[in-house]
Amino acid sequence: MRQEIAEMNTLALSGEVVERQFYLILWQQQENGERDLLEKAKQLVQHFEDGQVQAHVLKQHEIVQLCNLVNNPSFIHLEDSNFSANIPVLKEV
Repeated sequence: MRQEIAEMNTLALSGEVVERQFYLILWQQQENGERDLLEKAKQLVQHFEDGQVQAHVLKQHEIVQLCNLVNNPSFIHLEDSNFSANIPVLKEV
């Protein structure tokens, strides 16, 4: 976690990042349930907010938007744009 924070800080201060938004991915084995993971995510958000860092858990449309932003070169990130739930998938030929 410290290494990630240091790397984010370097990117933010270097001027390479226009928007200072960073994402953390949380996952766990399915047997513990989605509710348990969501509770842990909310606790993590609370820890960030206690440290004066704004954070929130992404909703489904925000996850799709993030996946398109990272994985789809034809996607242009616009704040109020309509989105479709299309996540590119590479198929084996």
